[in-house]
Amino acid sequence: MLHNKGLNLFLSIIILFVSHKYVLAQNVYISLEDCIMIANDNHLIPLVIAEDMKIARANYHIKRGERNVRIDGVVKTREIAKDSTNSIVSIPGVDTNISLFSGLFSRYSLYDPKKRHEEEAAEMQVNITKMATQKSMDEMVYNIKSAYYDYLYAIDSVRLKDDLLQKYREKQSLAERLYANGLTSILEVSRANVKVVEAMLDNELARNSERLAKSALYMSIGITENDLPNLRPVPIKDIPKLRYSFEELTQLAMLYNPDIQIVNYDTRIQRKRVSMARALHNPTVDVEFGIGLQNQSFWGVDSNNEFANIFKFDKWAPVFFGNFVAAIPVYSGGAISAKTDAAMSEYNKSVYKEREIIMTVRNQIQVLLQNLSELENQIKISEMVVEDSQRHALLARRSYENGDASLMEVNEAEANVIQATLGSYSIKYRYLLTLASIAKLIGVDEKQICQS
Repeated sequence: MLHNKGLNLFLSIIILFVSHKYVLAQNVYISLEDCIMIANDNHLIPLVIAEDMKIARANYHIKRGERNVRIDGVVKTREIAKDSTNSIVSIPGVDTNISLFSGLFSRYSLYDPKKRHEEEAAEMQVNITKMATQKSMDEMVYNIKSAYYDYLYAIDSVRLKDDLLQKYREKQSLAERLYANGLTSILEVSRANVKVVEAMLDNELARNSERLAKSALYMSIGITENDLPNLRPVPIKDIPKLRYSFEELTQLAMLYNPDIQIVNYDTRIQRKRVSMARALHNPTVDVEFGIGLQNQSFWGVDSNNEFANIFKFDKWAPVFFGNFVAAIPVYSGGAISAKTDAAMSEYNKSVYKEREIIMTVRNQIQVLLQNLSELENQIKISEMVVEDSQRHALLARRSYENGDASLMEVNEAEANVIQATLGSYSIKYRYLLTLASIAKLIGVDEKQICQS
């Protein structure tokens, strides 16, 4: 298993290096699609999913096999009626001869509606497992996206806070020179010092966040930093737009949401279990047959029987027999009715749960769409803030060149540009993560619900 995992990782890295254009001397730039590909080859979740599917299919084959012919090698006694008896009730060994049979014995169900319902329920359980595996894969992909966006934001945050710290240090140096020349107050120098210390703390926190985000990305794709060092996500430039309305997304969720599909199959299984319980009232018909050897001298043939006769070959004769066995419940003490009532209650619970999940999914879609709409407006506003701060910085620079503004004002305007840019990046990655949440909730890929 470890060897296969290492081989998969090696192949993933080779494909990444050969096919991807974002490979530099020190950093390995990896796209979101590459992260998902590596996770599929190296994460433990796909392996667990594969075992769950094997279990579900095995359980289905067990139930299916119960309806097929089963042949066993057996040693059992058989009763054979004596030629004449005066007893009203046959007593084994007195009114019947007990023979010993050794050979192949088989029993096949000709009619048992309960077994048919059990097989169909087991087949539905396979579908439930498929939906559960899809849900696990969706969770894995969502976690990769979340870690990927967090790492991108952390990288941008460190870069911008480095620039911001540099600007505050320039402002600190300028304030000290102006104070030395008597052109500003000590209060301005103190304010500049505070800004530098605050920026240093923000910068350190940003670097810690970058380290944690990097570790989270490695963990989400199932590898360590030693496997693929200097991993860097590819910057995302385009912001996808959602192309479906609330009602359209709700209809897609009814078709693809794993939780809705799981509870739907569970409701159908509970309906089958009601049918299984009711089928206990019905008769069952089986046919059994055997072929082998039979010892007629085991018990009741004559009074001089000896146990040693069982092992004498001449006492055994070939035999073939077949029987029909029909059974119908006569009295169960209310157990069958109780099982039916319990199964019906479980079915009703599943129906209520299905309604609850559908309502919850609808509400979650509505909340996420509202969040996405608000973030989209915030992106537009943040872009306006960045543009306005850039224009203000340019105006401050030109005013300084014309002698109408101080260098302190220019420095402050440039710092505002960095802060506005950092705020816009935060909103952008929150938007992307919200879009990923919608796709996970619907049960589809983002490309299927976004404008091309």
